[in-house]
Amino acid sequence: MDFAKTLFQAYVLGPNPIVIPPYQRPYEWDIDRWRDLWRDFGHLYRREGGPPHFMGVMIIETGQFVGGDLGLQLLVVDGQQRIVTMFLLEAALRDDAARRGSLPVSSYPLASMAQGESMPRLFPNAADKAAFDAAMNGEFVTEIPPRFRDLQVAEAYRFFRYQLWVGEKSVDPFYYPELPNWPGRRSQAVVENYSAWPEFDAVPVNAERGRNVLRQEMRFLQIQIERGDEEASVIFETINGKTTPLGQFDRLRNSIFVRMPDLRSGFHSKYWEPAEQSLRGVTYSSLRSQPDDQFFYEYVIGLGEGRVSQKTLHYSFIERVIKSVGYDVTPDTQRNFRDNIAIPVARAAQLYRLAVGYAKATEIESKARVLSDRAFRTIGEILQPTGGPTVPLHLKYLIAWDAGLIAMEDLELRLASIQSFIVRSMLAGRSFSPLRATFMGIAEQLRDDHTHSSLVKALADAGWPTDEEVLAGVLETPLTVRFGGAGVFPILRGLERRLSGDGAHPMSFGKGPGLYTVEHVYPQGNKLAVDWQQDLARWKHGSDEYDTLRHTLGNLTALTNKENSKFGQRGFSKKKELLKESVAPLRVHQAVLSPARWTPQAIKDRSVDLAKVALVEWPRDV
Repeated sequence: MDFAKTLFQAYVLGPNPIVIPPYQRPYEWDIDRWRDLWRDFGHLYRREGGPPHFMGVMIIETGQFVGGDLGLQLLVVDGQQRIVTMFLLEAALRDDAARRGSLPVSSYPLASMAQGESMPRLFPNAADKAAFDAAMNGEFVTEIPPRFRDLQVAEAYRFFRYQLWVGEKSVDPFYYPELPNWPGRRSQAVVENYSAWPEFDAVPVNAERGRNVLRQEMRFLQIQIERGDEEASVIFETINGKTTPLGQFDRLRNSIFVRMPDLRSGFHSKYWEPAEQSLRGVTYSSLRSQPDDQFFYEYVIGLGEGRVSQKTLHYSFIERVIKSVGYDVTPDTQRNFRDNIAIPVARAAQLYRLAVGYAKATEIESKARVLSDRAFRTIGEILQPTGGPTVPLHLKYLIAWDAGLIAMEDLELRLASIQSFIVRSMLAGRSFSPLRATFMGIAEQLRDDHTHSSLVKALADAGWPTDEEVLAGVLETPLTVRFGGAGVFPILRGLERRLSGDGAHPMSFGKGPGLYTVEHVYPQGNKLAVDWQQDLARWKHGSDEYDTLRHTLGNLTALTNKENSKFGQRGFSKKKELLKESVAPLRVHQAVLSPARWTPQAIKDRSVDLAKVALVEWPRDV
């Protein structure tokens, strides 16, 4: 097959109509991709000289012969999103110049090719044709008609038009003008006539210079498939479907090393290789992807980037890089990038094993970084019920500790506040479904703020339950149903710690015979054994009175797995005997041993008593 370096002007000025085959997806680029293209455009617009910018690969299949002065159709097998977007950007350039009076629309045609009657230069997907043709024909110069509102093609044009409306200031990589909302409610058909856009007293983007940038400084590698070449579908699949897909961490790695070509060798051996080794094999209960990708996700959230998704991590990172050190790669920006972006990422990667409770210690630049017993224990106890939504904050404060901004005691204090929020939320009956979004918001709110007072305020703003809410919720919250035995167990361990003091039993949770699990005093199953049926008859209580109480705090205690197997559905008196004989005489058992009958009121009383202990162990004013 033939391949060639092809400038964008070959598609705008050439004799070949460009056709997007009907099987191609509709136009779907979004603001992240538009901003990428605009930033590349701005870089080329600002500079003097230099090589063309690489726009990627275009796979073109030769179509039918058109005739006349025109040649063969060019069917776009791969690259339609880019070429459609570039046509929309050029249309916006033309229309901005027309608005400013520097260039009439008619002298800058994009819509058609001359062949007796006009023929479109680009035939887009059918779903995009009406909006695309309107943009090419100059119909968006003064307004975007209602019928095109919310169509992605019109949104792309609108984005570029607004950047040009702002003027040359918008090509500065450190300037991020916010695109105004469409006027009126989204459900209404409102004309976008730009009347709501502010007038800028600024130097306009030069249309001639902008057009030259697009046409002569943006270059594709075009692969042209002729008859007799391999099938286009096979080539497309080879390029797009048979390669090893890059994860977000792979993209991060690549971006780091291309950003500092003169410094990459020393950085790799001293910082990056140890970071990757540290991440390898890291795991925890709620690890949702490869540990390196998961680290990158938690790291970006911890930086305060807001509600990012796994798919937008690399984009968020590049946005941060450009805001921090700029678009261009120079000796100065390389050093700035290494010291303020790359090294912090590598050190954070080595701290990640601590943030997820995988290890108590790590090594950074041949220096051991060791958590205190309390910090390590607290991280584990936070993760047991939650899985991982709080990890970005763990990592944030570990980074601050590693940098010497806070001491180990300060780290413990912040972790204690996070745990208090979690435990109180559980006892108060709060749902964990919005927990990740909650902590994304907290991380965004705090950003570069590492103070404890700011964390406390953020947790309070997020709904940190009060003492009254805990005491009310604990009477009816089915803890083991909502959070499982593993999630509830850290509460029982913390209560034992508060009741027993320094000599508290460690109560390790697990499945081994000597490890502990959660025991329901009143059986959790619906089918009662004879012993319990006799107990309820003697106490004059029905089983339905226990339905809302069997999973509440007052009915729960801790036993080893071996002891738990002996309990079964033994009656209450037998359970008390077995509790007295348990391996460790836990203080958390005591309120179960006192009453002669295990009535609904006894469960409620114990729930309140234990909740009061919990309020001391996990206070709001940590």
